[in-house]
Amino acid sequence: MTLQPRVLLANGALLGRQERDVLVFRGVPFAHSGAGGQRFRAAEKLQNWVGNRDASRAGRAAPQAIPRKFKAVPWNPVPAAGIGEDCLNLDLWTPALDGRPRPVMVWIHGGGFSSGSGSFFLYSGAHLARRGDVVVVCINYRLGPFGALDLQEFPAASSADSNPGLRDQIAALHWVRENIADFGGDPENVTLFGQSAGAMSIATLMVAPAARNFFRRAILQSGAVDHVHDSALSRDIALHFCRLLRIDPDRRDAIDRLRALPAASLVEARLRLVGEYRLPLGTLTWQPCVDGDLIPTQPISRFAAGEAAGIPTLIGTNLDEWKMFTAFDRKRRDLDEPMLRSYLARTLAPHGGGEATSEATSRWVEEALCVYGREAGGLPREPAEAWVAFQSARVFGFPAVRLAEAQCRAGAPTWVYRFEASSSLLQRRLGACHSIELPFVF
Repeated sequence: MTLQPRVLLANGALLGRQERDVLVFRGVPFAHSGAGGQRFRAAEKLQNWVGNRDASRAGRAAPQAIPRKFKAVPWNPVPAAGIGEDCLNLDLWTPALDGRPRPVMVWIHGGGFSSGSGSFFLYSGAHLARRGDVVVVCINYRLGPFGALDLQEFPAASSADSNPGLRDQIAALHWVRENIADFGGDPENVTLFGQSAGAMSIATLMVAPAARNFFRRAILQSGAVDHVHDSALSRDIALHFCRLLRIDPDRRDAIDRLRALPAASLVEARLRLVGEYRLPLGTLTWQPCVDGDLIPTQPISRFAAGEAAGIPTLIGTNLDEWKMFTAFDRKRRDLDEPMLRSYLARTLAPHGGGEATSEATSRWVEEALCVYGREAGGLPREPAEAWVAFQSARVFGFPAVRLAEAQCRAGAPTWVYRFEASSSLLQRRLGACHSIELPFVF
């Protein structure tokens, strides 16, 4: 009979599971967050518990919209425990509880800062733990308006905290520093790795003063540091969001009224906002913002100043990133040249607003067509392929190269990759698209 592995922490005891030759602890709480008065606040310190806490099953994921087609399939990104604001938990895999300090890898999941879970089946750390003799940790963090609604200039703003989703990630890293030795990990040898919004989070944490000294290395997959709103844009998004919920943002009790709403109302308004608020195609509505505190200035400037020079960095992208977003969208797969020009104009116009009307925007559209309208060998691309090449470079490729160059100039050990393996199924439609590297990683 296999005994359940047990770990005694300062907060209480955890009972995990043995799965083949690794030990697994799931749904481990690392901080406390909840509805009501705690919504939009930084996570609170974890309370102690009495007795043994079951850590054999994944905890709740952050509130998010779950596409109906995913609810009854194995690749549902949400665990069986469902969603809820009490979502600050992590899953952990370790080869042994023998006190030998092993390297630690902390995974931050993607999902556009609006969806996903550290418990998604693709993120199982069992193989990495077994083959690399490392401790693997996958964390949750608050998403959408719960993690990124900018309330800094609202009345009673002192009752809310900026960037709670990023603060959740820092709380998880603090938990790792305090507790990972009890799971066979070395708190002085932590590598962050993440994909898409997870990689964007890591890039921001690399130059966030509050995250300093919590990790030594960073691996960024298909995400860099360009997805941080300035304060004006993040406030405008917050105002629009409140109007969708019929809340006057100038009222003294606006934040209290947001807290009083059911979580499902905020999720529904988030979906409506994404459809109505016209950002450049490929720009995320819900993402961290410059707040003068956790993110003092735009992070790329801090990379340029060498503030992450002490962090060895591996960063890369996939060859056909944008095909994930067009593969099952017939409208974008059948793009013609007039529609391509319209998309480019909407994306390249100043502030991403409207169709191209200025001479400068028209010139930028022509330059984009010149660069991305042809393959490396000079053959013309179909409009849909040109759009994929443009967006893959704009949203993923260029930001990655820019961050890598900044790290190199600062003297940080830096490696860059490009992932080119394409799917054996739907090869032309998917190519080496966004997220296709995840099974290879795990």
